[in-house]
Amino acid sequence: AILDGTPWRVDLLETDRGLALANAGVGLDAEVVRAVAEARRGGVGGYLRWIRPIAATFVRYVPPALEVVVDGRAHARGGGVVVQNSFCYGGLFTLDRGARMDDGRLEVTVLRQANRRNYFLMLLRAFTGRLDRDHGVTMLSGTHVEVRSAGGAAVQLDGDPAGRTPVWVRIRPGALTLVRPPAG
Repeated sequence: AILDGTPWRVDLLETDRGLALANAGVGLDAEVVRAVAEARRGGVGGYLRWIRPIAATFVRYVPPALEVVVDGRAHARGGGVVVQNSFCYGGLFTLDRGARMDDGRLEVTVLRQANRRNYFLMLLRAFTGRLDRDHGVTMLSGTHVEVRSAGGAAVQLDGDPAGRTPVWVRIRPGALTLVRPPAG
């Protein structure tokens, strides 16, 4: 049972909007999160009712011009950013195979050319765990990340809408204790 498990201290993402466990996203993923959150309000239909808002968001999406600053230095520009504390993103995708929840680091994935075609290719590579081979992606690591944009881009935290840029994220090492189940 769970009482036989081992305590595991994991990091949290602290943001100017609150805490998150796994990720903060800016750009298309945050716009999709916003659209799905609106579709979840009332009604029936389960996951099927999410298809139309996701497709509509993807079709009308115009990538913002984002500036990413890691540990006080401007590092990258792009149209989509995910700051993460876990290698798993959205339950299906691996953005950074080296990301760990207990290493005191934030892994940052920047999609430099965030058009529809590149998003689709990025999702395919992330699904197969090979995003690090994508030449249109910049992978960064640090303890404090800021994402800015002139017009304000959508932000999501762990799959919930979280306003618009600018946003900052910093790591809080060992801030949460989880229990790992016993082996076997």
